[in-house]
This record gives sequence, structure tokens and C-alpha cells, in this order.
Amino acid sequence: MESLSATSKRERQTRLLNPWMIVLVALFVVALLALSYKSEDVFLPSDDSPPDAVAISYTELLIKAHPEDDQLRLRLIDQLIQVGDFKRAREYLEQLQGRLLAVTPFYAAMLDILRAQADPEGIGEERRAQLIEALRTLQIADMDNGKLERIARYALEIGGLDVAVTSYRALAERDTARRTHWLGEAALWSLANNDQSGAAQLYLQLAAEEPDARKRAEHLREAFNALRAADHSEQAAELLVQHLGELDAEQESLDWLAEGVDAAQAAQRFDLADLFIQRWLSLKADDHRALNADFRLSLASGAIDRAWQIGPELLAQTPDDFELMAELARLAEWTGHTQQALNYWVQMLAHREDPAMRERVWRYALQLFDFDQVVSTLSAIDRQRQMTDQEVDTLVYSHEVRGTPEDAESWLRAYLQRYPNHLFARKRLRMLLENTQQLDKEAELWASMAERTSLTTKDRIRWARVHWNLFQAERAWTVLTAMDAAAVDDPEYWQLRADLGSDADGE
Repeated sequence: MESLSATSKRERQTRLLNPWMIVLVALFVVALLALSYKSEDVFLPSDDSPPDAVAISYTELLIKAHPEDDQLRLRLIDQLIQVGDFKRAREYLEQLQGRLLAVTPFYAAMLDILRAQADPEGIGEERRAQLIEALRTLQIADMDNGKLERIARYALEIGGLDVAVTSYRALAERDTARRTHWLGEAALWSLANNDQSGAAQLYLQLAAEEPDARKRAEHLREAFNALRAADHSEQAAELLVQHLGELDAEQESLDWLAEGVDAAQAAQRFDLADLFIQRWLSLKADDHRALNADFRLSLASGAIDRAWQIGPELLAQTPDDFELMAELARLAEWTGHTQQALNYWVQMLAHREDPAMRERVWRYALQLFDFDQVVSTLSAIDRQRQMTDQEVDTLVYSHEVRGTPEDAESWLRAYLQRYPNHLFARKRLRMLLENTQQLDKEAELWASMAERTSLTTKDRIRWARVHWNLFQAERAWTVLTAMDAAAVDDPEYWQLRADLGSDADGE
């Protein structure tokens, strides 16, 4: 009975671990293992994390476990580059000879650049050119975005700006999320590389794709500036014409219009320049710069009469702008407004003493028969210096013409007090006294001149005649006989001497 009971109990225990239960447990364990397994990459650092010695050692172990996996070798090369172990990186790169031809040139170029940068003597120009050329030969289409960014970065570091621009352009085409950023980088470095035309096209792309009006205007302005820098002034002006309606009265818009006028004039597109000015004035009618631009355009385009109409209005806004006043003075001369021209020159001379301008004023006044202005302008010179013979003669002549010879005499006597050795001034005073029939004063002046200088035969003849006309024959005789008669062969001298002798005999 006991034997039967034990057998029955063992049978019940066996049924508790039936095959179906075993299968179920096995499946559960397999599923759990599958869910918890993270592969061999669990110890590799993420792309955003810098590698350490543990990660590098683990990668090397994986390569030994999977010697056919070239991607692991590339990963190890990247890790070694990041930690600065360029020698080992090159050793692993050499193991890829003949394989992965699309990317191995990239790593070779990177290692060459890094080794050159680590050289304490720096990078020579010849070596730099070789490194840049190596970057140029890389097949951009074979590079992923990360490699393109690295190519651009290293290219900028060694001066290969064109390579960086090419990389940024490629990134802009691929990375739609950051397209604007990459286009901006390409444009920036195109400018730095003196490729203004390329930069302009990039800025136009940015403007075309920019939904924000303010940013769009900024890109258009940058394109405009790049075109001007590339000496494409006409294209720059035409670009502005297309967007005139988008401009407002804000300073940025007005500044752009001013630059547009300059660009149009540089391209001899006076029609566009006038269009910009009219738009400018419509936005801000009292803008001095707009009026000045209108004036300059009129001069440049040969519209002299229009320039003369605008000029006085422009000067009224800035009456102390004497450079503008000088331009208006010349413009007045060209347009036949001679008196206005003289007035401008006089105003400028009153503002600032300028010998050349003073001479211009008195000569111009003389041409206009404005003798009052001639006298006013010339009479101030002697306070600064001795005048030229022509200046003295012109001043006295102007006094004579306007009927004030007595003022001329007073001025000459005062002048000779300052400059007693100016012989021409004494001669001019004598002529003035002769013309005004002041014979007594003329005779005195002759005597004064004889004390200061040697008189010619003609001078003594004139002096003697003055005394003769004053019925002072003896004094006239004395003047003539003071000369060495044997050295005189002038018939007029001998005739006057004979006449004086006859008068003396007659008495």
C-alpha cells in the first residue's frame, strides 16, 4: 500500500513541470535577453562625446574581433584624430589602402593639415598651397555633412576660402533645416575671398527664400553692396529699381537710395539716378542729402541750368558751406550769372583770407567794371604785404575811373609810408599828380624821387617841364644841368635846354 501511495505522489510532482511549462519559461528568458541586449557598441562613445582611452581600446578590440569591418577602422581613425594621436591614425588609415576610396582621401588630407598645424615652425606658403589643393580635389558628393563641415573648418584655418565656400554651398543644398545658415556662411566667405559676384548671388538666394520682410531687405542690401564691390554698379542700381516700392522713410531706406544714386551715376545711368532721387524726395521732401544728390546729378549729367536752380536753395539750408558756395560761384560764371558769382567769391573771401581768392575777386570785379569792389579788395592787401606793381596800378586806375583820384592820392601816400622803397608806387603817384595837374606836388615828388634813386634823362626832362609850367625856369634849368651834358644825346633834352636858354635871354 505504501508503495502504491509513493508512486502516485511522484506522478503528481512530475505533472507540475510538464513540457509546456518548460517551453514557456524558455521563451520568456529568450525574450528578456533580447530586450536587454544592446550590442557591442554599448561601450563606444556617442558622436557628440569626445573619446577617451577606454573607448579607443574598446574600438581596437572590436576591430580585432571583426577585422573585415572598415567602418570600425574609420571610427577609430576619427577617435585618434580627436585625441591628437595622428601617428596611429595614419597607421590605421594605411590599412585601408585600396578600400573606401571615397573617404580615405578626406582623412589623408585632414591628417596632413593637422600635422602641418602642429609643426612649431608653422606652415610655409608652398606647403599651404599643397594642402589647399588637396582639399580642392576631394569629391564633395562623397562626403557626408559632418565631413563637409570639417572640410570647411580646416579650409578656413589654412586660407582655402574657396574650398570653404564650396562646402557651405553643398551643405545648403543638403541640410534644408539649416539652409539659411549655410548660405549665409557661403556668402560671408565669398566676400572674404573677394568673390563679390558670388556673394551677391548668394544674398539674392537668401532674400528670395526669406519670409521676414526686414531680413529680406537686409539680404537685398547685402547683395546690392556686393555688386557694387564687384564693380557691377549698373546691376546694383537695377536691383534697387526692382525694390523701390518696398522702401520707406526710415533712415536705412534713405541711405540705400543715396547709395543707389552713387551706383547709378558710376554706371552713367542718370535715368536711374533721377528715379532714385525722386523716390527719395517723395519719402522725405526736406532731406538735405536728397537735394544735394539732385544738385550733384544735375552737374554730372550736364543739366547746368537745373543745377543753378537747385544750388541757391541748397545753400540756403547750409549757408556756412563754403565749398558749396565755391561750386555755386563757378556755376554762376558758367551760366552767365556773373554778378552772383562775384557776390559768392566776396562772401568766401570775407569768411577766410586766401591770397589766390583775393586775386580772383579783384580780377573778376575788374572784368565786370565793378571798380568799387576792385578798390575794396585791393586796398586791404598792403596791410599784409607790399603790393605788386600791377596791383598798385589797378587800384589807382579804379579810383581814377570811378572819379575819386583824391582817394587814390591819399592811399598812395599812406602806402608809401609803409613801403617807401616801392619805386613804382612813387611813379604812379607822380602820374596821378600829373593827370590831376597838381604841379607843385608833382615837383616836390620829383625832388623826393631824385633823393632815392637815379633819374633817367626822360625823368629829368619831365621834371624840368613841371618847373617850366610853373614858370620856374631857373629850377628847370637846374634840373637839366645837374646831368653830365656830354653824356646826353637825347634831342628832346637839348631842345628843352635851348628853350630854357631862350627864355632866360628874353628876360
